[in-house]
Amino acid sequence: MSTVLVAAGAAVRVFLVLCDTIKLLNAQPEIVTTFSSFENVHEAMFLQSNGHSPYEGEYFHRMPLILDMFNLIPSQWYPFVFILVDCISAMILFSTCSIMMSRSGGEENNPFERQMISKVKINSVTGANQWGYIDYLGTFDVNPQDAPSLVAVAFLFNPFILLCCGVMNLNSLAFVLGIFALNRTLSSGDYVTSALAFSLAVYLDIHYIFLILPLSFQLLQDRSTKALFFILLTTAFYSLLLLKSCEDIRTCTYQGYFKVMQLEDLSPNIGLWWYFFIEMFPQFSKMFLFLFLLAPLVYMLPLASSLYDRPMFLGHVMLIIIHTQGPYPDFFGVGLLSSLIFMHPYAVKRMSLLVPAMLICVGTCFLLPVMRTMWLHAGSGNANYYYFQTLFLQFCISFLTLQFIRGGMLRNIYIDVFKKALGAPKKAQ
Repeated sequence: MSTVLVAAGAAVRVFLVLCDTIKLLNAQPEIVTTFSSFENVHEAMFLQSNGHSPYEGEYFHRMPLILDMFNLIPSQWYPFVFILVDCISAMILFSTCSIMMSRSGGEENNPFERQMISKVKINSVTGANQWGYIDYLGTFDVNPQDAPSLVAVAFLFNPFILLCCGVMNLNSLAFVLGIFALNRTLSSGDYVTSALAFSLAVYLDIHYIFLILPLSFQLLQDRSTKALFFILLTTAFYSLLLLKSCEDIRTCTYQGYFKVMQLEDLSPNIGLWWYFFIEMFPQFSKMFLFLFLLAPLVYMLPLASSLYDRPMFLGHVMLIIIHTQGPYPDFFGVGLLSSLIFMHPYAVKRMSLLVPAMLICVGTCFLLPVMRTMWLHAGSGNANYYYFQTLFLQFCISFLTLQFIRGGMLRNIYIDVFKKALGAPKKAQ
């Protein structure tokens, strides 16, 4: 990966820090939420330094190790920690994509697929190939060999990621650990380092527990005992983290994990939960909250059963779902969606309406603060103005995610059929 590229991405972030954007952007609920706000860490550190519990403020909902980490760093260096994290994340994504593209038998290096694509001819009007089947191949041209650099650029210069870095969004800390764990299992099958990184990611954000499926599937491709040792080591590392960092494990786990799941803070954000539960009758709120929290299992288990042979694709889909479909989503999830899909260029080639959906998504993100200002400050609107924009945004996010998954699944179907039928793909459903 080009050093100039990383330096340019870091320079843009340093410029944001020098412009003192933190104070300006910290008040924007689209960029930072109660769960990802670094201001809450500041408050918890102040309470802890004065002999109080960091959870007394009712706003800090993270595990205490994050306080110990930032207590070791001078406060003026906090923004540069997040700049470094973003640069490392970009390098990990570049490395992972390069391995998938270059390794023999890798997820993005299938000789049958290259042969099939060379024979497919798509009608630009009907969208059908020469066999009469609808195929969106080629609707968005991505050169697979350029994918690693494209991913790095899409992450380093993504406006959503830049804004989140400018406010020191805490989601980036768990993310870099999660993708590092995926990279280690892919590159060398190093289950020890991967287990350590994964346990830290789960410690910081319990939703990352779903990554245990793609990580285990990747290790099972090498040797089954590695997957077992990985799970055992992850359990041991995570237990050790809890014992060493928490004086009262019950309080820490409740405040760090389950308090957020109770959805007590219903301040506006780019998700759908806050408005739904504001309008919900109190007697039904617990039932619907249980159903909403159960929803990720409804997504993850069918995906795992269908994509177990493509663990990196499964892992990236899970990361997108974790950061876009939770109770407190922000622009970090939108930035990940618009970056991670390019890790899999052959799936992107089969995504329909990719550019229009992304343009609508970006336009809606611009309208969100406008509608919020009209509602809360100018008094010329109401909550529906803002909520309708979140509906549009979540529709676009869901559409892009489903198209990405569909593109990946069609890929598998067409390759299998091509092997058996000498180039005639199975009809897309």
